[in-house]
Amino acid sequence: MSLAKDNFSINLRFSNGDLGTITYTGQGSAKYGKELIEVFDAGRVFVIDDFKGLHSYGLKKDTLSSTKQDKGFKTHQNNFFESVRGNARLITTVDDGVRVTQIIERVIHKNSGAPCR
Repeated sequence: MSLAKDNFSINLRFSNGDLGTITYTGQGSAKYGKELIEVFDAGRVFVIDDFKGLHSYGLKKDTLSSTKQDKGFKTHQNNFFESVRGNARLITTVDDGVRVTQIIERVIHKNSGAPCR
């Protein structure tokens, strides 16, 4: 059995004690959505399914969905141009990019050994 190189899981602990888990795998069906984000908070659950809708549980209105996929690229692009014009502050900053890069480097260095079996 060969191990796929495009599979990993990362566990994160934030300074406020919250936990985050990122799981990436290329082993699923192409018929299934590519991204699934689940957030659990104080008795509520929020699920973003392939960036096509937000489903919430534990609120008065439990579902908000859309047939149109929105990953936020257009919003970030428009925000960038508006910030260059001096009309807005950046949504995503260079500091955000540096933080993500630092996390990735820590994960790579910490897990550079052989995979667990």
